Amino acid sequence: MSPIDLVKFAAPGISDDEADALLWGATGFPCFWSGPHASTPVRALWDDVQRAARIWRKGWLGAYIDAAWKPAPARRARRRKP
Repeated sequence: MSPIDLVKFAAPGISDDEADALLWGATGFPCFWSGPHASTPVRALWDDVQRAARIWRKGWLGAYIDAAWKPAPARRARRRKP
């Protein structure tokens, strides 16, 4: 099973272009890491795909990918009270 097939399994009805965007934009693919819940790279990809599929079903995928690429806002220095 290829990574695209895994995305299509997690999100039935997704188009090829949306599956590609979800895979490359909302998961760690092609770099994987092991976390406390991911014992293998395949498990890490599956966890990411499931989370991204939930976002896709709610219609938030574009906003999620855009937010992931935006830099964090700069923090302002607090004003001292006189």
